[in-house]
Amino acid sequence: MGVPGEIAGLHEAWQQYGRLPWKSLFQPAIKLAKDGFVVAPYLALSIAESTKILNDPGLQKVFAPSNKLLKAGDVCYNADVRKAGGIIKMEDLKNYKVRVTDAVAVDAMGYTIHGMPSPSSGTLGMSLVMNIFKRWSQLRDHGTSHLCIVDGERNAVSMTTTVNYGFGAGLLSPLTGIVINNEMGDFSAPTEISDDQLPPAPANFIEPNKRPLSSMTPIIVTKGNQLAGVLGGSGGLYIIPAIVQVFLNHFVLGMEPLHAVLSPRVYHELIPNVVKYENWTLLCGDHIELADQRKDFLRERGHELNAHAGGAIVQLVVQSLQNPIKRKTNVGDNTVIHGMLTAVSDLRKDGRPAAA
Repeated sequence: MGVPGEIAGLHEAWQQYGRLPWKSLFQPAIKLAKDGFVVAPYLALSIAESTKILNDPGLQKVFAPSNKLLKAGDVCYNADVRKAGGIIKMEDLKNYKVRVTDAVAVDAMGYTIHGMPSPSSGTLGMSLVMNIFKRWSQLRDHGTSHLCIVDGERNAVSMTTTVNYGFGAGLLSPLTGIVINNEMGDFSAPTEISDDQLPPAPANFIEPNKRPLSSMTPIIVTKGNQLAGVLGGSGGLYIIPAIVQVFLNHFVLGMEPLHAVLSPRVYHELIPNVVKYENWTLLCGDHIELADQRKDFLRERGHELNAHAGGAIVQLVVQSLQNPIKRKTNVGDNTVIHGMLTAVSDLRKDGRPAAA
């Protein structure tokens, strides 16, 4: 497992910008841990499909009490956990250093995208795609969990958090009941050579005190120094192409936020040389499938297509910059626009928080 740094990062943000007492911020999470929460349909599906739960006593206690997997509507809580082992020590957590860096800023289609620097590859990936689109005149002719927050003062947060695979390493940590991540799998290894995968990258080989390459793409979008939107997603390698497509759908092609998120997507992992297109029925009963016209468009250009019942999950908040209310801030003479906010939670994950 990799040394978890999320709490350290949140604490650093709280020290700089927080207003509420640190202790009080944990009360909702403590209540959920003690009293439990109702299993949502998406989480129930993940539990049913997982092969890890019944193989670990800690996971089994939480997600399969009495040796029966929890189903939608059941109450999930952590009544008991067992020591799972591992080499992480309290010293490792105490020595974790938060790196506060400036966001990478990319100009794209009249907007500025603010995102994470390396080892996150999402911002770089979006920049590459946008530079390609600048030279493609047909764009306008043809038209892991993540949360987005915008507050009343138009402060914005785009945060992706992950344990890598579903249920992480398939173990619960000692004493805490936290699912142990398997982030070490995001590193490259010299022996990982395969005909159907990209070759291992020496820059991403395992070293102490090093963060692995990530597909995380938490993005804040501005226009004229005003907030235009916040987006990000979950779904491993599918995150970057999903975020690019949602960004183009709304900010470039003018789709309404809900349509921008729900619009069928395509994915390409470079190796194998196949275009995956969405074709799946969601838990709510809606069906998402790429239009035949777009499939034909891709085939005519020599692409091999495969239907894919899955994809990234995208969260989106946008602010209308038309006819807004303008308010002075307490810092200098800056004016902050307060336009209408619209938030969309991807129906691919049932349109609500669902864990997993």
